[in-house]
Amino acid sequence: MKKEEKVFASYILGIVGLVLAFLQPLAGIVLGIIGLVMIKGEKTDLKKNAKLLNILSLVVGIIVFGIFIWLNFYYYKGQLQAGLM
Repeated sequence: MKKEEKVFASYILGIVGLVLAFLQPLAGIVLGIIGLVMIKGEKTDLKKNAKLLNILSLVVGIIVFGIFIWLNFYYYKGQLQAGLM
């Protein structure tokens, strides 16, 4: 792949990863990591935006994933205390 194609692909992965970070956080995390690995060592103007989007998708994905885990534990704790499980 050419440099411009790698950076553009990383930019697209950042956009898709950011959207998926809210809906499916693991996919957002994976796409953020892939985008960051693809852009490593490239020197173009689009690199800053692509790197920002990939880091943002990674951070949002981790936060949303943590919230999902917390909500599941909270829900099942209530179910156990109520004797429903």
